[in-house]
Amino acid sequence: MHSSTSSMTSKGQITIPKTIRDRLHLDQGDKVEFIFNENNEVLIKPITRKVADVAGRLSTYKKDAAISTEAMHDAIKKRIQKKRL
Repeated sequence: MHSSTSSMTSKGQITIPKTIRDRLHLDQGDKVEFIFNENNEVLIKPITRKVADVAGRLSTYKKDAAISTEAMHDAIKKRIQKKRL
């Protein structure tokens, strides 16, 4: 088990340590969910993005003709895999 610490600001904000952000594959603007378990511990869970949320990121693949759904899914899959490396 790994551990990291962070301090809360006067505005109630906490910076998620880089090691945690990297492990959860979090980027600026990503959302997380805080879930309490039966021991009153908090689980921080990244909220999975929907295709509509990442569609604008595919502009680098823009072509004159429309692409197939399969090609779009492949492009998204490649981007996610690249991000995890």
